[in-house]
Amino acid sequence: MVLSAEEEAKCILYRCVAMGVATFDPRLAEDHILLREKDLRVHPIKQGTFVLANFFSAILFAGANLAMRNAAGESLTQENVMETIRSAMTMVLEEGPTAEDLEKRKQAGQYSGDTTSSGAPAVPASQEEYDQLHDLLDFRIEFHEASMSYRPQAEDLRDGREKLRAWRAEHGGPTGGSDFDFMDPRPKKRDAGSSRAA
Repeated sequence: MVLSAEEEAKCILYRCVAMGVATFDPRLAEDHILLREKDLRVHPIKQGTFVLANFFSAILFAGANLAMRNAAGESLTQENVMETIRSAMTMVLEEGPTAEDLEKRKQAGQYSGDTTSSGAPAVPASQEEYDQLHDLLDFRIEFHEASMSYRPQAEDLRDGREKLRAWRAEHGGPTGGSDFDFMDPRPKKRDAGSSRAA
């Protein structure tokens, strides 16, 4: 099930590239989210992407909820709006797995014995945890199918790229060759050139 979650995360990354929001080409990094093709093979990045998508979906559904309530004539105050967003985010934090949870569950499912390859206790996921991830994936796949034809408006893409360009000008480009590199907590290997120089 965790491997399925990682595949769904790859789908998200590919869709970002297909929509023109992200790129694998470092020459376009000035105004695109920069990915490396190897990000699609790095487990922590795929797990982090899956969890990050939970936050975005919580915000989307909070927005949809508020829009429906507004259309039904409810007078929404700032407190109503913030409480709806807080409630959605709390649900994600309490019910959604963390990237660390996903890795532990995967390791416990893949390796026999008392410990995993990382030395942590191999505690299998409970039926409840399995069902939770299954239902979340089921919902996410339905969302992908329903939104497959969605493309951002050209004006929204231009606006997003201008904002990213301004942010890059102030903060610099991505370290490690990817904007998603921060999701991989493992120590980075030094390249051969720098180790020879040392």
